[in-house]
Amino acid sequence: MKISKTRLLENICSKDSNRPAMMNPYFDGNTITCTDGRVLISFVPDEISPEDTPGIIPLEILKLSRQGDEQISLSDKTAKTTNKKGITSETVRDGFVFPDWIKLFPSDKNCIRVGIDAKLLYYLARAAGKPNNYTTAGQVILNIPRDQEKILTAIEVNFPGQEDKALIMPCRVE
Repeated sequence: MKISKTRLLENICSKDSNRPAMMNPYFDGNTITCTDGRVLISFVPDEISPEDTPGIIPLEILKLSRQGDEQISLSDKTAKTTNKKGITSETVRDGFVFPDWIKLFPSDKNCIRVGIDAKLLYYLARAAGKPNNYTTAGQVILNIPRDQEKILTAIEVNFPGQEDKALIMPCRVE
């Protein structure tokens, strides 16, 4: 399998050791999915080998693959890659069960579509400065009108020209 060096999946994986299945990307045989419980991305890798088997992709193997030709081999028990110096690294794949994430996507396709330039949103958040309350650091509130009878849950995120699936969960607003 081949995953582009530009996909920094470790930024989306959970850092919570109580959620070990979400601490690494997951390959289901067709797509790779990463989540920390607040954001999620799922995409088809650049290349898939017929020998690649479903399961966790250890982050250390993913990071090492960026130092080489971006190739990762997934067997039932291990994941391995070779860096540009020709050194092969191999790691045991944990057998954690990844969450059934597809159910998180809104089933109602009659939704409000909002396009946001992520770079401009980032600049706006930076221009707003650091809030006094550390729990809201980095949060941006989007006021999206909605039907009052429905509760806003996961927000589906699309990237023009890409087939990736992504979600972001709203954060608590006080």
